[in-house]
Amino acid sequence: MRYVTVPTVLLAVLLACPSAASAQGFGVGGRMAWVTSDTEADTDAVRFTGGQIRILSARWGLEVSLDRKSESLEALNQKVTETPIQMSPLMRLAGGGKVSPFLLGGKGWYRRKVELI
Repeated sequence: MRYVTVPTVLLAVLLACPSAASAQGFGVGGRMAWVTSDTEADTDAVRFTGGQIRILSARWGLEVSLDRKSESLEALNQKVTETPIQMSPLMRLAGGGKVSPFLLGGKGWYRRKVELI
């Protein structure tokens, strides 16, 4: 329950100041990611689904994203749920044109939950 609270609180804080967000740039969207190993082992690609919230001003921004993947392992009688959460500040290097390069960096948390089926 605690892991659901953090994104909910962040969303509430972002929506509490809509005038600053709407004047500069605010976006909410879905995400999909395919993760493949870079080894020659016979492993399948993993698909994550989730969402993100992004606030941008003329020079700075903030992006918060949450993804989720569940997998049932019948042989082990387990269900594994993985939830990566990322928070990244953005800094635009140039702006005003059709192309706007930026620096992106931040913090990420990874939660893995194993349950018996």
